[in-house]
Amino acid sequence: MTKVMIFGNQEPHSIAIRQSLLARNVPLVLYPTKKNETMVLTDAQWEKVIQGDPNDLGKILQGMIGCDLVCLSGVQDSRVTWRIMEAMKLLGLKRLICLIEPADISRLSGMFSDGSGLQKQRLSRQMELSVGLIEESECDYTFLYLPNSFPKCSQTPNPQANKKTRFSETDQQVAELIAQIVEEPAFLINRRLYISSEG
Repeated sequence: MTKVMIFGNQEPHSIAIRQSLLARNVPLVLYPTKKNETMVLTDAQWEKVIQGDPNDLGKILQGMIGCDLVCLSGVQDSRVTWRIMEAMKLLGLKRLICLIEPADISRLSGMFSDGSGLQKQRLSRQMELSVGLIEESECDYTFLYLPNSFPKCSQTPNPQANKKTRFSETDQQVAELIAQIVEEPAFLINRRLYISSEG
């Protein structure tokens, strides 16, 4: 059975990913990306939270033991990314999914074209460093770039309410794509995908 470690927060898309994986009986280890942040469990039977400093390599290793895949959501600090890469290397863990959220993108750095006519914003310096660290590592990565107009839905600290959250089509699209990668780890290896907000 595949076990997934998620570095993330309480954003709607993170909750959608967790619920999609839990529906497939995938055990999860959750690691908040902000110090002292509290993660609300959706299903205490299948989810475990590791509370600790995101820069604590020992804590990261503790949570990562036994996992088969790592998902980064909302990791903006390249120092945290480096520690995650080190933990994966020490444990021989290869498969990584990295979500790049709108909040991770610098609005001051302008736009660029990828040659296909699509316009995308340049990454912040921290995200550029993080992406570079991942690309230079020996892991099998997939980058998912979330749209700048990524829709938000209301959040609540009540775990039961989280189960009833109505997610946007983009939330669901990302969650289902990640579930597919978890089920087929070779799917989309070393690829970048730009998620559309139009569904």
